[in-house]
Amino acid sequence: MQPGQHVLVLLERSDALVSTLLAILKAGAAYVPVEANCPPQRLAHILADAAPALVVSSTALAQRLPAGGPPLLLVEAGGELAQGLPDTAPAVSGIDAAALAYVMYTSGSTGMPKGVMVEHRNIVRLAVDSGFAPLASGDRVAHCANPAFDAATWELWAPLLNGASVLVLDHDTVLDPARFNRALVDGGVTALWLTAGLFHEYADALEEAFGGLRWLLAGGDVLDPQVVARVMGKAHPPRQLLNGYGPTETTTFATTYAVTGAPHEARAIPIGRPIGNTQVYLLDPLGQPVPVGVPGELHIGGDGVARGYLNLPQHSAERFIADPFSLQPGARLYRSGDLGKWRADGTIEFAGRNDFQLKIRGYRIEPGEIETRLAACAGVREALVLAREDSPGDKRLVAYLTLAAGVDVAGFDVAGVREALRTQLPAYMLPSAFVVLERWPLNANGKVDRHALPDPAGVTAPVTAAVPLSAEQEVLAQLWRPLLRLASVAPDDSFFDIGGNSLLATRLVARIGQHYAIDFPLRAVFDSPRLAQMADAVALQLASQHADALDELLKQLDNLSDEQASAQLQHAPAPAGSSPILG
Repeated sequence: MQPGQHVLVLLERSDALVSTLLAILKAGAAYVPVEANCPPQRLAHILADAAPALVVSSTALAQRLPAGGPPLLLVEAGGELAQGLPDTAPAVSGIDAAALAYVMYTSGSTGMPKGVMVEHRNIVRLAVDSGFAPLASGDRVAHCANPAFDAATWELWAPLLNGASVLVLDHDTVLDPARFNRALVDGGVTALWLTAGLFHEYADALEEAFGGLRWLLAGGDVLDPQVVARVMGKAHPPRQLLNGYGPTETTTFATTYAVTGAPHEARAIPIGRPIGNTQVYLLDPLGQPVPVGVPGELHIGGDGVARGYLNLPQHSAERFIADPFSLQPGARLYRSGDLGKWRADGTIEFAGRNDFQLKIRGYRIEPGEIETRLAACAGVREALVLAREDSPGDKRLVAYLTLAAGVDVAGFDVAGVREALRTQLPAYMLPSAFVVLERWPLNANGKVDRHALPDPAGVTAPVTAAVPLSAEQEVLAQLWRPLLRLASVAPDDSFFDIGGNSLLATRLVARIGQHYAIDFPLRAVFDSPRLAQMADAVALQLASQHADALDELLKQLDNLSDEQASAQLQHAPAPAGSSPILG
């Protein structure tokens, strides 16, 4: 490898991932992390845009790579690749604080993802003497974020640059609350980052793990004050809870707020103050600072500001601007598009966006990228993508479509559109619901009235929803419908195609376990996502647990008299899941 070259990394979270990233940086190159389930078209775009000199992947994931690409190096989790290699870093010249460390792709308003170029000094500013969550050699940080998500920067480099250790947790463990809690406790984790969505979802399930944390960081979206109060009001809360804010373009965190005690449930949790070597200005449209209580756009400066967007000089110039408040030559600010208000105590309160960018489960999403893909689908004339929060804490993407002339609204193939998006966009950018409209609702100025767009509940069920359900499927469907906000589902409907996501899957598993009194694994939802498949999987799990219970009962009966055995059988509980539920 030559200094400054790019290396695309397509690996699951593992020891191999961590050692690969270390090796790339020590060789003077920059890594380009890609999520393991990256859709083919998106992966092809990143390969073309980043032009990596090398791709590092595993045997399983390398099959996703297009033919004829850059040289490929295969590494496996727990593999033997390191044997026989030197244990000292190569001598590399010309690498300084301004050298490129990684390129991380985020959603782009032009219809294509854009690569954020982050330098070595940006990472050091985040991880060393940052003024929040100081780590020591005895600390252990859980690595549970998507490697292509900027939270992974803090999870990996903050501990490794401070002599602490990293506990790498796989995807299935993180999405199973009980396993996640056990792994954190048994692994001795002292510092943990969670997206706001996971924090809200796991507030009770991770109580034991939270009690052992020195630092619990949450953010990526607005924190619910009621959940924060519940967590901090427990008998053994984390030693400190931090609300973290920051775009990828400013290297994970720009501000943090330390929650002390149980906050008042009605007050918004501030995003706090700038971390070390960071400046934050709230400016009006004329670029002037706003007074306390008045919304202004967050402009972020300091050593965390990234170099810019790869191969997008015009877009970089629009977002990365000269810092008019700094005396340092070349100082820049990042125009975030986020709005904030100064509080009287000097902290910042998040106040939304000044454009249409969305935040779903910690991911920043440019709806324009999704809309461009939708408009390219056969039969679609125009598309509009919104984030709806029709119930508290349940934020989801909804796509509204109008159709080309002559295309029948009633018979339009929404499933085909969804499948087309699946090959182009990552899972977190796929709309949970699609609403096909005859025409757009307009306001008095002739513009689309976004507030008049209908709630998708009940209007997006596929045409096959009229197919009758078996008794077993109907019981399971009663668990699906309220979670997905649908009036009906069909046997062939896939949980993830009609609005489900990983967080909703964890809720579904909890409800299945509660109703049927079985230990239904989260992996089963992904392996059997269709209603009919999942009903069969539940039946198999029930049969297995009933068989185990029957064996145990027969063993007990062997030691009883006939009268005792008869009494025991009369008081045996009915099989779990034998009666349906409603609502």
